[in-house]
Amino acid sequence: MCLAIPATVLELYDNNMAKVDMLGVTRTVSLDMIEGAQAGNWVLVHAGFVIEKIDEDYAKETLELIEQIPWLAETNPQPSETFLEIASQAQTETPT
Repeated sequence: MCLAIPATVLELYDNNMAKVDMLGVTRTVSLDMIEGAQAGNWVLVHAGFVIEKIDEDYAKETLELIEQIPWLAETNPQPSETFLEIASQAQTETPT
């Protein structure tokens, strides 16, 4: 499973890079996969790349859902045993 996180573009840099704010953390990400991003835009970030521009309502709705993941709300988050079990099974299963 992959997860793209909503972020706000804070600043544009040379070479198609941007500074974004994701859940209060700033990161430098690549804009190579989209065109026309500007400071103030909401975007989805996955693996260091902006993959899509999104509207503010969608961004806020997604962030509210992400914040409901229990171990993300903790100071020192630890994935639940169920999460670890599912992840372990997914890594060991072979497709038929």
